[in-house]
Amino acid sequence: MTEAIIYEEEFEEISEDISRLLPMEINHYIEPICGSMETFINLNLKKQLPFPVLSDPDNSLISIYV
Repeated sequence: MTEAIIYEEEFEEISEDISRLLPMEINHYIEPICGSMETFINLNLKKQLPFPVLSDPDNSLISIYV
């Protein structure tokens, strides 16, 4: 399992790069939200992502485990 740490201020800028690096089933979730880490975290909280995502208390960074 690999951990990818993503900071909020970088999320929009690197969302396309993330999409290229992560498996297709994860891209399916990342591409539509380009730049909205809050939406991404909300999807995670609702258990709607097929992979583990951890966020810090103020949601300024997330860790994706693939």
